[in-house]
Amino acid sequence: MYKTWLFLIPLLFSLLSCEGFTTTGSNDPYSNPCYGISKKNAYSYMFFFELDCHYGETCKAKMNFLGSGVGDTLDGRCFSEYVLNFITNDSSIFAHSGTPYPLALTPDNHVKFTFVDEDNVEKKYDIDLSGIINSYTVRDDSVDVNVMKGCNLWLFSCRKGKAAGYDLSDVKYAFSRTKGCDEEGSYECYWQNQGPSKKDVLDIHAKIYWKE
Repeated sequence: MYKTWLFLIPLLFSLLSCEGFTTTGSNDPYSNPCYGISKKNAYSYMFFFELDCHYGETCKAKMNFLGSGVGDTLDGRCFSEYVLNFITNDSSIFAHSGTPYPLALTPDNHVKFTFVDEDNVEKKYDIDLSGIINSYTVRDDSVDVNVMKGCNLWLFSCRKGKAAGYDLSDVKYAFSRTKGCDEEGSYECYWQNQGPSKKDVLDIHAKIYWKE
């Protein structure tokens, strides 16, 4: 539920900020002044990353995004969606906000991509996910996890609940992998003031397996 509200808040702000917002019920999308698609880079983005990291394997990653803070390209109408050229090392496609897209990780566990808008303005991203992916160390029958600031580790199966990065005195959280804990944990981070302009938000969810 928490993630759902995070996803909806930017869209609600966009709708409520539009002048002359109407609910006429017309089937014509242009009769609603809040209908539109922005093809310009946003002032700021919220990125949602999903990581699936099996023990001994390269993580699989997906990215979803929302934008805020820029008017649209349709004669002053406000907008409800972004469409931008999404460039990675593997491909170049037009990406729609609110749609998840697969991303390949670099060998050092970064994700790199570029948004290019209709004016050829670029926003380049190089996001380091290595601290999350390599957050744990297996030591005999124990697992040590470095829970970074702004992150939470969830271990529901062993009824240990949440270990938060802001309240760990020695940064690391240790638990037994043989006494009731399943083979995986959920690592979640919410990092603000990110990206090249320090105005973006990263919401990261990683499912990490610490044994085969």
